[in-house]
Amino acid sequence: MKLEYDELLSNFAFKSNLRRYSVGLCALGNIREAAESMLATLPRPSRAPPAHVIRAPIWTTWARYKTGVDAAKVLKFAEEIRENELPGSVMEIDDKWQEAYGELDFDKAKFPDPKVGPVTYCSPRHHIPVRSRIYLSPLN
Repeated sequence: MKLEYDELLSNFAFKSNLRRYSVGLCALGNIREAAESMLATLPRPSRAPPAHVIRAPIWTTWARYKTGVDAAKVLKFAEEIRENELPGSVMEIDDKWQEAYGELDFDKAKFPDPKVGPVTYCSPRHHIPVRSRIYLSPLN
């Protein structure tokens, strides 16, 4: 079954602001069959991921804060990683760093200096040896 995103929301007045998405759904006998079926639709990677991503863990704010993430919590989490001498490659700032789903700007109440972005919170300036990225859901 294939559903068109704008078809599902056709009765909403803000339709002109929507992005178009296609969603495919499948039902198979078990999770392995479903995963293999889904993976078969994706292109093969052209190269291996960067070595730093494989050698050390990717830390995610979701594990601790779920949607309650903000700048102070990200910095505290990164500092705890450093203080405990844990390896770090990437700090992923997960769900709800933005004010509303679908937006690509930081929530200014949670991240007061959004022009700098999350890299500042996990940067050499703070002596925290991790890179950072933000979580984007395809259906935000």
